[in-house]
Amino acid sequence: MTNRILMITIGLLCAFFATSLGAFLYTQFVLGHLGMGFSELLTGDLGGKIIAIGSLLNIPLVYLFLQKEKWDIARGVIAGLIVLVVISQVV
Repeated sequence: MTNRILMITIGLLCAFFATSLGAFLYTQFVLGHLGMGFSELLTGDLGGKIIAIGSLLNIPLVYLFLQKEKWDIARGVIAGLIVLVVISQVV
């Protein structure tokens, strides 16, 4: 049981890391805000959109874990996506 919880937690952390990486890459290269921090972007009504676009990196991550039959980690990534959807709606 604890191994399953650990694997789901690893999946959650992978989802948050992939979304952070995707949001960073989007803000740096697409928006062109090279000097702006993420907290400054949240004040300008871009926070939810950036989180949503950043979460697109989780799709290949789920596919990768499903191909390697790491079911619990894939469940954690999907749970992380659900949490990120709620956060992006609040922000």
